[in-house]
Amino acid sequence: MIGGAMKLNRNARFCYVPQESWIFSDSIKENILFGMEFNEKKFNESIYAAGFDTDIANFQYGDSTLVGDNGIILSGGQKARLSLARALYRDEDIYLLDDPLSAVDVQVARHIFEKCILGRLRSKMCILVTHQIQFLKYATTILFLDKVIKNIIFFYRTKIFLFHCHNQGNQLASGTYSQLHQMCPEFKQWTQTNTNNPRLDSSSASDTASQLNSSPTPEFVTQFSLFAGVPTSPETEKLLVPTTEKSVQKQTEEFKRIGSVSGSVYLRYIQASLWGVLGIAIIFILFMGTSVLTLFTNWWLGRWSNAERIRYASKSTNVNCTIENHSPIRNMTMNAWFKKRDNYFYTLLGFVLLNIILLFLRTILYFLSTHIAARTIHNQMFSSILRAPVYFFDTNPIGRIINRCSKDISSIDEKLSETTYNFIEAFSNIASTISFIAYIQPVSLISLIFVGTILERIRRFFSPAIRDIKRLESLGRSPIYSYICATIQGIPLIRSYGAQTMCTRNFSYYLDEHSRAFSLMLTMNRWLAMRIESVIAAFIGLLTFSMFLVHRNLPVSDLGLILAYSFTLMGSVQWIVRLIVDVMIQMTSTERVIEYIDLKPEESSTSDQLVILPPRWPIGSIVFDNMSFRYSDDSSWVLSNINISIEPGEKIGIVGRTGAGKSSIIQALFRMAELDGRILIDEIDTKQIPLYELRRHISIIPQDPVLFNDSLRINLDPFGEYSDIEIWSALNEVQFKFDLIEGLQHNVTEGGSNFSVGQRQLICLARALLRKNRILLIDEATANVDHKTDEIIQVAIRRKFIHCTVLTIAHRLRTIIDSDKILVLSQGRAVEFASAHELLSDNNSQFAQLVAQTGQREADYLRHQAKKAAKSRK
Repeated sequence: MIGGAMKLNRNARFCYVPQESWIFSDSIKENILFGMEFNEKKFNESIYAAGFDTDIANFQYGDSTLVGDNGIILSGGQKARLSLARALYRDEDIYLLDDPLSAVDVQVARHIFEKCILGRLRSKMCILVTHQIQFLKYATTILFLDKVIKNIIFFYRTKIFLFHCHNQGNQLASGTYSQLHQMCPEFKQWTQTNTNNPRLDSSSASDTASQLNSSPTPEFVTQFSLFAGVPTSPETEKLLVPTTEKSVQKQTEEFKRIGSVSGSVYLRYIQASLWGVLGIAIIFILFMGTSVLTLFTNWWLGRWSNAERIRYASKSTNVNCTIENHSPIRNMTMNAWFKKRDNYFYTLLGFVLLNIILLFLRTILYFLSTHIAARTIHNQMFSSILRAPVYFFDTNPIGRIINRCSKDISSIDEKLSETTYNFIEAFSNIASTISFIAYIQPVSLISLIFVGTILERIRRFFSPAIRDIKRLESLGRSPIYSYICATIQGIPLIRSYGAQTMCTRNFSYYLDEHSRAFSLMLTMNRWLAMRIESVIAAFIGLLTFSMFLVHRNLPVSDLGLILAYSFTLMGSVQWIVRLIVDVMIQMTSTERVIEYIDLKPEESSTSDQLVILPPRWPIGSIVFDNMSFRYSDDSSWVLSNINISIEPGEKIGIVGRTGAGKSSIIQALFRMAELDGRILIDEIDTKQIPLYELRRHISIIPQDPVLFNDSLRINLDPFGEYSDIEIWSALNEVQFKFDLIEGLQHNVTEGGSNFSVGQRQLICLARALLRKNRILLIDEATANVDHKTDEIIQVAIRRKFIHCTVLTIAHRLRTIIDSDKILVLSQGRAVEFASAHELLSDNNSQFAQLVAQTGQREADYLRHQAKKAAKSRK
């Protein structure tokens, strides 16, 4: 990088591992391969170097385990290691690692550093961004950016050099750890501030540098190897034993009904409309009324026209037209005729005005009714999805939910309402027309019955096929939505891997699968149209021939009206046959939406089992009584037989290897899935507490901050319960510093992308401060932030939640070393639960081993802090 430009070899290939891992909905194996050919040895080496082999071995389906959308079934550390394994499998020239160590515990971080960065990537250029400064001394080159609070480590076999320059006011220094420590005061001060360790003397720094330069493998690798029984040389690592063969987990197929649409679907749609069945009956009567009035209007106009013809017809008119020379109309006086003509006119005007009024009423009532039905069904589905158990989202890709919430709801809103309107209108017109023709010319009904029978047989043959094709077409849209969502989220990584062609090919496959069903549906519609047109043409020919036989006995007006309505009737019959099919097709969307309305809610307790909470509940005591937890009935237990007791106001630190079940403790407290055993909060079983009340009284600062695309105020206080003064006070408490030009109305983009990760965590902390709950859960809240932001968050928590029960999950042991007690989890079991000082007194404890993995200096500091905290509690 010279003069603001970056130069690299034209053939060099990059591989990027982002801080926020991108995982798509597929198996672990496919996520790692990412379109490449499978090589078993290379695959095993990659997952081992990333420290992911143990997790895969513990999964029921091994590497064929489906991870769900965005890796929803994986912990944050497992996502980071899967993303790292994907990068290692590609074997590129330059690796850009954006803080992958922040999401894993100390033990796994050391393993990744040893086996991956100093092992698999020893001959590669590796640029690592990290907050874990204990690894700085093992870098061949360090690039230090002052006032940015970020350090970038270069690992590459190249000459080490040191230079100073200014880049927009930021001091830039480069060199080895010992060189920077001796020649860059800012770097020396920064390392001392973040370690709180005694100043590193020059001799020790020189020793470190000499170790790195004299040996390809630093002393850290040989003295502190995490897996003593595993060979560390590159040759022996290639001989890793393949993973045990396990059964393959298959993707849960989206449910597809077979057969006709159930009558209950039609009934529930009607019940969701305005006034339910009564409203539909009123609307149907209005439709029939307008059809009958239209028929009477035309009939009355024909009577008037016939009277005019009789009045002014000449005597030379052909007698075949049945002119009655002695008709009263012909012999009327002019005044009487004008009065009768006025009577015709005003009666016709009355019919027309009444028809317009009824037409207006039926249209307004109908579309209001269908709008209410669509809105009611949508709200019911949305409410049902919000109350669905977490397992539903684990097993259903986001595309399926989007498909129902978008396309299916759109079909109900637009196509179904329009189709049913046309159907009822056509049905009422046909009913009134048949009644009229049957009254005037009953013989015509014979051919009509014959045609109706043929059309019904065509419909019965056609409807089942087109209905199932429509269902397949609806199912084919879900993978498209899922793939689009996943691709948009992973665009930076896809481009860095050069995988655009592969993603385009996969998207084309899903699009072709959907288009195949859609094009077949269009072809079948043309098949139906050809047969209906042929039958209608035959009927019109028969009807016209019958008119020639009986026309002598009919008035000309009635004859013309019958012919006109016969042609209209045939068009209506053809139209209604297609509308019947269309209604059935569109009702499949209602059927799919009702499937989600009928989802089993996560709140399974009945009202008589729920308790009334005391006014000041909770005080903060938590008891896990032989508690076991899993996400579904057919999944394995992620927590087993947890028995611990937490007093009100205690601060509990939860540690363990990634995937040990730390985040599942929080999920169990929130009852994200039903559990075995009991969790008692203030001696009340959480199973007997309404979910809304339980979750409302517990605050959480999640690992991945959740922010909505709305104003900052809505994100902090979505229910409008607090004043602006209280909100500003909470922001000041967490030292949230951001140029808010619009104040609390400052817009937050989707996911909070216009804020840094640290700022998002501070917003979540301010949100928790506002709630003033007595129980606070912190899930790796500071894993992805720098040390300064971590310190701000920890100080705010210690000051504002001093009387609250706080459960903190952390990989940074400094975060929880002064907690009242430490809970150590391993494979879903509580193996240790005591104060940090007690656990460190036993060198064989798992917590003591975790502390030892941080290095001698950090371990001494942690022991000192634990001892200091123990004395302060006495």
